[in-house]
This record gives sequence, C-alpha cells and structure tokens, in this order.
Amino acid sequence: MRHPLAKWRVPLALGIGLLYGLLTRLSWGYEPLQGIFGTPVSMSYLFLTPFVLGALVALVGMLVAPTRNVSFWGVAMPILAIIIGTVAALISHLEALFCLIVAFPILMTMAILGGVITSLLMRQMRPSSLKFYSSSLLFLPYLVAPIEQMLDLPPEEITMHDSILVQAPAEVIWDQIASVPEIQQDEIRNSWIYQLGFPRPRAATLDHHGVGGKRIATFEREVSFFEVIDTWNPPQSLSFSIEADPAFIPANAFDEHIIVGGRFYDVLDGKYEIEALDPHQCRLHLTSRHRLGSHFNRYAEWWSRVIMKEIQTTILEVVAQRAEAASSHAEGNR
Repeated sequence: MRHPLAKWRVPLALGIGLLYGLLTRLSWGYEPLQGIFGTPVSMSYLFLTPFVLGALVALVGMLVAPTRNVSFWGVAMPILAIIIGTVAALISHLEALFCLIVAFPILMTMAILGGVITSLLMRQMRPSSLKFYSSSLLFLPYLVAPIEQMLDLPPEEITMHDSILVQAPAEVIWDQIASVPEIQQDEIRNSWIYQLGFPRPRAATLDHHGVGGKRIATFEREVSFFEVIDTWNPPQSLSFSIEADPAFIPANAFDEHIIVGGRFYDVLDGKYEIEALDPHQCRLHLTSRHRLGSHFNRYAEWWSRVIMKEIQTTILEVVAQRAEAASSHAEGNR
C-alpha cells in the first residue's frame, strides 16, 4: 500500500534534515551550552551534523517511499539539502560567506557519506534495528561533543613565507618597510579574499627607530595590530612580535569564528628580510608565524596558508611598487 505521504517525500525529507541542521546549529551557537557542546568550530558539529543531516534525508525518503535508488536518496538529496541550507544560512546571516566557503567541502562530503551509508543499510536492516539506528543518529553529535570537549589538544604553530623580486637598492626598500604610509585603493590588486570581505591593509606607523619601537599596522574597518620591534638591522632585516587584541578588533571586521587573537587563530610575529642580489636588485622576504587552535588544524592550516599568501603578497607588492618608483625617481634626479 502506498504511503499517504509518498507524494511529499522530497520536501518532507529535506525539511526534516534541514530542521535538524538548524536546531543543532542553534544549540552549538547558544553560549550557555558551549561549555558542553563547544562551538560550531568543532569536529562534532562540523563533521557529524552534516553526516546526520544526509542520513536523515535518506532515511525519511526511503521510509516513506521504499526504493533501492541509492544515487538519488544517498547522494543527490543530501547534496540538495546542503546547498539549500548553505544558501539559507547566508541569506539569514547565520553564517558569513567566507565561513560557508571553508565549511562547504566538509559539509558536502559528510552529508553524502551519511546518505550513502544509510541508504545501503536500509536495504537489509530489520525494523527493530532501524529504530535503534535512527535514534542513535539523532543524538550522535550531542553524545560525541562532550567527549571532544574533554580533549585538551595543544595549539599548533605554523610559519608562512613569501617573497618578491624588487628592482631597487636595499636602502630604498628598507624605507618602505620600516613604516608604511597610507595605502591607496588603486595600489592593491583586487584579490578574491577582499571580495569576500577581508579587510585590506591600510598603513603601518612606527613611533621610533630601533629595537623596542612600537609599530601599529592598520587595516580596513578599524582593525589594528600592535607590534613591537625585536630586530632592527637596516637595511637587511626587521622583525616584530604582534599583539592582536580582540578588544581592538571590531566585531564586524572578521567572521566570529576566525577572530585574530581569539581561541582558534592568532598571528604571533613577522619578519622582513632584504636579500641583495646586486646594487639595484633585491629579493624581499616576508615571514610570519601563526597559532592554530582548532581540532582540525590540518584543514585549517591549508586555508590559513591560502589566505595569508594573498595578504602577504598584497603587502609585498605595495612595498615593491613604492620602492621601485622611489628608486626610479632618484635615478631621474641624478
């Protein structure tokens, strides 16, 4: 006998799966519960919630209208559910665009995995086993989250390095890195990270030359990083420790999950090195050290390197353009 809800199986399956995803997101985002479940930046939420969502979509759809079509209920429908959920989270401002882009590969993979496993199990599962499986699914993230919270994983430090060839003497380049006058909009290339809302670098001021000098690097939307000079060796190297105090970073400057100086990410120090290749050509190096504090640092590291490469390349390009212009101007006045 045909199930009375058979004709509604697609919206019903999607609705139940998406409702579960929304309730779980609200649970992990509710601050009083974060001591138990953690935040959305956790394995239990980011990996297990889409797994259960995909499994529920397949489970409901195949219960209402029994079928052996794994490709539809195990793959296509979980994909559709994740796409709808992602768009809804963006439109409702539940999540920022960049966070959704970072999370999307994980969400999609885990939802498909949950859908496929459930579809295959339902082909041979007895009704009693099915009830136990579906009940276990619903509570899986909630049961794993407190265990994950007890794991005291140490933060990891990573180093990122970029360089650029500059057609200018070392002394001219040094003048452009010690302090950086205000950067104009047309000096910065239109990188994809700025299209996604990352603040562009604006300037760097220095109160005095030498070790102990205080440097303030400013970015768009009133973002400031406070730096203290550790190495002052003109015209060869300049290094500085960085303090990124979340109290001095506006709430709308970054997504809440990637606040610099917060629990999951921080930038620790930076270093410029000028490698003279000949009297009129140098290679400028920029190295920075970062702290990652998530439970999936390998994945977070990949994204950190992609983003920081764009930011460091932007800074190096501005310095190179200015140094080359200053060098050309000096040559022309001789």
